[in-house]
Amino acid sequence: MIMEKRIFELTVTEFLDLLKRDQPTTTPPEQKTEPKMLYSIKELADFLQCSTVTAQKIKNSGRIPYAQTGRKVVFDGNAVLLAISKKNKK
Repeated sequence: MIMEKRIFELTVTEFLDLLKRDQPTTTPPEQKTEPKMLYSIKELADFLQCSTVTAQKIKNSGRIPYAQTGRKVVFDGNAVLLAISKKNKK
């Protein structure tokens, strides 16, 4: 429906309807995710929602990246999710 009125002749409701109709649909901006660091097998298990035994098996299989110095192990949660999603796509 094309309006035959000039803009200053529109009622408030007509003007608001016009604004809503002509707004481009925009996608929300991408959210930057902060790196979620996991500092133990227990934290990894909670993050993956699995048992600690399963989390240890996943770590030992080499499917996910991690850093380990002695007994200290650190996982980047975003990298873990990315590695698991790539593994599932194959």
